[in-house]
Amino acid sequence: MNKQNDACDQDLHKLYINNDFTGYGLVEVLENAIEAWEKEWAKKTRKAESLWSCAEAIAVWINDGNIRWHMIDDGDRLATLCMLLAALFVETFRALWKDKLIAPESPIKNIGMIA
Repeated sequence: MNKQNDACDQDLHKLYINNDFTGYGLVEVLENAIEAWEKEWAKKTRKAESLWSCAEAIAVWINDGNIRWHMIDDGDRLATLCMLLAALFVETFRALWKDKLIAPESPIKNIGMIA
């Protein structure tokens, strides 16, 4: 995801297109990550670990200083995206719970930190 960030960062390339250009680019990066999660979710034999790896990447990306993804002038799109992210994490935690992967002896050690 960080490589995609660099591609849409107008400051990194020393150019100016408009105030929201980088924000919209970062929203697209986030939407692509959500799409990868949705592909895992759509599989008949989906695994909670696969859902977790997508959700984990999204959480790390959001908390890695990518603050400009929510600085766009399309409030409805942003609100929908935030609700979608919330649903993604809830469904991921439900899948982990169902597979008994939320436990002290879980092989996934960073659930607490990501949550």
